[in-house]
Amino acid sequence: MLKSQKPRKTVVITEADLPEKIEALIQHAVAENKLIKVIAYTVIPMTETGLRRISEVVLDKYNKLDILPAVVMILKELALNAAKANFKRILFQSKNLDLENREDYEIGMKEFKELLSEDWAVEYGKKSKKINLHVEIKFNYNEQRLLLQVINNFPLSHTEEARVREKLKMAMRYEDIGQFFMECGDESEGAGLGLVLIMTALKSFDIDPHAFTIFTNKKNQTVARIEFPLQPGYTIGRNKKEAS
Repeated sequence: MLKSQKPRKTVVITEADLPEKIEALIQHAVAENKLIKVIAYTVIPMTETGLRRISEVVLDKYNKLDILPAVVMILKELALNAAKANFKRILFQSKNLDLENREDYEIGMKEFKELLSEDWAVEYGKKSKKINLHVEIKFNYNEQRLLLQVINNFPLSHTEEARVREKLKMAMRYEDIGQFFMECGDESEGAGLGLVLIMTALKSFDIDPHAFTIFTNKKNQTVARIEFPLQPGYTIGRNKKEAS
């Protein structure tokens, strides 16, 4: 009879740990084969540096630094999008705008894009922390694969989920970013530039784009999930349950 494996312990890193304590925490976690969870309320350069360093140490352990550029770019994109989703909710609530109402949504997004800046993000990061609207970035790794999950502690609205599915389907069509810009031009940002960047980065490193998924449990979470194979022949576990 096989013995059940003990759950792996998790090292939790918060923005308060960045940057002073980050190196010691990362080295300890990876050496002990522990899961890593970063809790953030905004994604500023300091946060990006921390996420890059975690990725680097994990990939170095398995001699896979060749995929570091793709991992870092995709992780940054997902983390920024998750933080902006939190800020969007705060803005919409402050303006009494309904995410499910098309007219309200367009009004809110117009103001959101006009306000978005690093200083504004820091301000809204503080507001997010006050109401515990956070982003969790989880690193689950072994010699076979690196599994990243970027989690918002709220579900997507029906309107948001439909938009994401539409943009994800569109992003799958492109083989390189140049093709996307030629078709979308000045409308690239609103047309799903971030998802296209993710898909084309995966394809450029010969990683199955189906390794990336976005889903919501309709109750209290929205999850962006991506697997990076670390061994030849590894099959992505899109339909398998993974330890969180």
